Amino acid sequence: MRVLFCLFITAGAIAAAEWTAVSSPNFRLITTAGAGEARRTIEYFEQVRDFSERIRPTHVKNRLPVTIVLFRNEKEFRPYAPSEAAMAFYTGDHARDYIVMSGAGDDDKPVAVHEYMHLLVRRMELDLPPWLNEGIAELYSTLRPRAGKIALGMVPQGRAITLTIEKWIPLKRLVEVEQDDPEYNKKAHAGTFYAQSWMLVHMLALSDSYAKGFGKFVAAVSDGATSEAAFQAIYGKDLAAVSRDLNAYYRADSLKLVLFDTSLEKFARFEPKPADPFEVELHLARIKADTGHTEEAWSRLQKLKANNPERWEIYEAIGSVAVRRRDMLAAEAAYRRAVNLKPDDWSVYWNYAKVAQQDPAQKEPVLAALQQTIKLNSANVDAIIALSEQLSWMNRPTEALEVLKPVKSVTPERAVRLFLAKAHANIGLNELEAARIAALRAKKYAKPGQYSAELDRVFDYLARRRDADRQRKELEEARKTGSPAQAVPVPAPPAPMLARAETPQPKQPANSSRIEGILKNVECLGGKARLNIESGRGPVNLLIADPGAIEIRNQPGSSVNLLCGPQPAASRVAVEYREAADAKHKTTGEVRSIEFLGR
Repeated sequence: MRVLFCLFITAGAIAAAEWTAVSSPNFRLITTAGAGEARRTIEYFEQVRDFSERIRPTHVKNRLPVTIVLFRNEKEFRPYAPSEAAMAFYTGDHARDYIVMSGAGDDDKPVAVHEYMHLLVRRMELDLPPWLNEGIAELYSTLRPRAGKIALGMVPQGRAITLTIEKWIPLKRLVEVEQDDPEYNKKAHAGTFYAQSWMLVHMLALSDSYAKGFGKFVAAVSDGATSEAAFQAIYGKDLAAVSRDLNAYYRADSLKLVLFDTSLEKFARFEPKPADPFEVELHLARIKADTGHTEEAWSRLQKLKANNPERWEIYEAIGSVAVRRRDMLAAEAAYRRAVNLKPDDWSVYWNYAKVAQQDPAQKEPVLAALQQTIKLNSANVDAIIALSEQLSWMNRPTEALEVLKPVKSVTPERAVRLFLAKAHANIGLNELEAARIAALRAKKYAKPGQYSAELDRVFDYLARRRDADRQRKELEEARKTGSPAQAVPVPAPPAPMLARAETPQPKQPANSSRIEGILKNVECLGGKARLNIESGRGPVNLLIADPGAIEIRNQPGSSVNLLCGPQPAASRVAVEYREAADAKHKTTGEVRSIEFLGR
């Protein structure tokens, strides 16, 4: 395998000159399909984007140009595909978007639109199940010019045949399918899944009986409702009724089309040129990481770094892959090196801040990184909130409140953190009533179980402060009558919650939570144990009820000895646990697994 891998890298380097690059205002395309296809493909993406902007009620702001990787054929594409069923795919993170395709020409225009719709769903911050995400993308992939207008709603190629000859997936199962299920990623099953998802979304978005509620339905599902619950809440129908409607819709004599009174715009020619081999290899390595080939991506990036030691892009990419490997030491070092090279890309500073923010030794560098993030991207609300949290952690509450003033509107998810940041800043200013009001507003926006531990700490502190203030007043009154003076202890304020790097996580049970922090102590309790963890959210105690049932993961090449007593300084862990308060052992959850992160 090692020999084959080296041959692949060598062949890629030799073929680098065959790559063509072309840029437009909103896209960057690299391809092995030639200059003509490069020009036509990027123009079509600009046309689709322009059309989507004109018909959408709200504008979706670009973050960085979208990178399109267009392989000449399926043979070149297949080593990068996330599954055997994929013929194209979208992937990305908070800063970058990739659309990866095989082939070119008019036959692939629906594929281009399909993947661009996935990009829009992500940028709109919609959290949709696969059937709804793919169904929307399939619906919009049917955009076609017609008599000077744009038609939407035709049958995607091959879907009608699939629905005719293949056995349908029961609706209850269809809406429950996840990305790693065979119905979604196995070639033998995916055709039926896509076809049914398209038909269901077509009915929901375009039929007279469902279309008016479709926007509310999408919003409800994105906010966390199950598809089944959303159908009941929005349409007053259970899955059996929706399934009957879908079958009747399929058997109808015709399907409704929507005509938009507009056409695709013409754009100036975008001129291709030979691609930079460094750029090509960097993008391909990032895509490898995004599709789960983390170790191959790591190896390719290390080779690329050897010949490009002063390119900040390589260290940013290495940091991203290190996060995926859960090697936070390597991630922090790589991001710090990228930051020191002073790039003009806001995402580099943001990535570094998230990785290093919970490290007390990095307070000042993290503060500078967050400030630079906002300087380069003033619309990054997450960074603004993180900067406020950092300032509160550094005992600068006045500044912590000040930086939040430009934030006028946020999503419900961000509202929780925004108001928690305001609560912590007001606690630092001793404005306890303002802190209580902010915490109540955070609780209003929090979903069940969301940030519950953080909210509990804030409310508990405010209650203890109220009791301490009451006792102080009583003692002051008592002293006036000659009673001896007594001291009233003032409770320590809770630490603000800090941002952290997000790592791809395996699916967890519904009642499972995860926390990262410093493992301070392991208290042995006669067959059980209690972990004392110091996180960015404050101290947390978790119970190990059955040591033999705990999965312990460690960094490659190292060993782990989990012994009773104080733990080595700065021993960072990630713990998955089941939320279950245990009054006897004074713990808030039961440990399922422990992962040692290298510090």
